[in-house]
Amino acid sequence: GERVKKELFTMLQYQNWHNGMLAMHEAGLFGVYFSLEGKLQTRHNIVQIEKGCEFEQPLKLISFFNFNFAFLHLMAAMLKFTRRESAFLLFAQNNYLALQYFKQKPAEAKLAIFNADKNAMMQLAQLFPDVKTQVLSFMQSVKPLPIDGNDVKQLGFEGRDIKAQLEKAKEMWVESGFGLSKGEMLKTLVRL
Repeated sequence: GERVKKELFTMLQYQNWHNGMLAMHEAGLFGVYFSLEGKLQTRHNIVQIEKGCEFEQPLKLISFFNFNFAFLHLMAAMLKFTRRESAFLLFAQNNYLALQYFKQKPAEAKLAIFNADKNAMMQLAQLFPDVKTQVLSFMQSVKPLPIDGNDVKQLGFEGRDIKAQLEKAKEMWVESGFGLSKGEMLKTLVRL
């Protein structure tokens, strides 16, 4: 698996990597190697990925295989992806809908982006050129939550309720455009 991965990732570094992947796909090599029944859906309009970004190869695979995460996780296991590469695939699976529906459901998308790893999200945003600029702009505007678990505990909450209140606080923080003061946020949590 490691040798196949090395060859595949080497091919992904070339400018016309997509043509090589299409040829392999059309020849049925992916189906044979990964023991797949049926045909994999692939993309013909490939998104440009920044050269040299940390997850360049996994991003290209995600794009080529049209977000087929079941297949991508199988590929990662069989080709012995590193833990970071596999973790990025899981991150992409958990967060791609936030970017996919950024325009249709901005509140939910922004909350998911606020909670996500910023570096990984910036790389994943490359797969969504129609919202990439908006997502990056939002990410640059993000400010840290002005309260923490100790603040919520001082309001009288305990255990799991602290976590639940912090989640509500994150939602309010993002919805306010990062404009609530610590005091306003704590007053709102007391009323909820």
